Amino acid sequence: MIISHSRKFIFIKTFKTGGSSLEIALSKYCGKGDILTQLDPPEEALRRERYGIGAQNFERPLRSYGALALWRRATRGTLRRRFGEHQSAYRVRESVGEDIWNSYFTFTVVRHPFDRCVSRYSREREPDVPRESRWHTDRIGEFLRYNPDRIVENWKLYTECDEVIVDFVARYEHLEADLAHVSERIGLPENLADEMAQIRAKGGMRPESATAETMLNDRHRALISLLCAKEMELFGYDRERKPGAALRAG
Repeated sequence: MIISHSRKFIFIKTFKTGGSSLEIALSKYCGKGDILTQLDPPEEALRRERYGIGAQNFERPLRSYGALALWRRATRGTLRRRFGEHQSAYRVRESVGEDIWNSYFTFTVVRHPFDRCVSRYSREREPDVPRESRWHTDRIGEFLRYNPDRIVENWKLYTECDEVIVDFVARYEHLEADLAHVSERIGLPENLADEMAQIRAKGGMRPESATAETMLNDRHRALISLLCAKEMELFGYDRERKPGAALRAG
């Protein structure tokens, strides 16, 4: 997630939509006063190597906490960060205030739920994911049945009471065109899609053969379509198959 005061935009990062690559690409244009949330260590290293900037300003200043919270931090070493990597639009708006939220350009990225769920399932099977998070992912059907929250997680990030509250939603399947619009709105000299294509954070996590067409049967598609009905209707996603993706996030 990024809040750029220098260019007056807020990027809400969704899951399995190329968000890390886009966040790294956006970091190129951020200043010292902007808020950049933490990425995974390899991605942070890549961001610093490419642009000389990393996660910054995402923790609340100490003066914003009461004495009890500060005591807990000192004794337990824990204190909630102000902004997280996948902070919801609602929470970000609550934190920055209505004036900033309404005056900044806010945007996010969506992806066909079929392909996103396959990508999410593949991620849960990665060896670096904690055992307790992947014990039930040996079969994608079990993953879908036991993780309905993972299926609808993105919808909750950019909506409030089932209403989209960001200014613009880029489609993963049309990133080049949609990010051209984003780039123009925030005053960039180039299309973010070109920069993003060179980064491909988390790319190659699953084989090219692991697609929605090969991994999802009729029952899987029916379940995803039921849970993601609002999202699929809003963005015109086909319930029988996924559209071809312009860029692959892994």
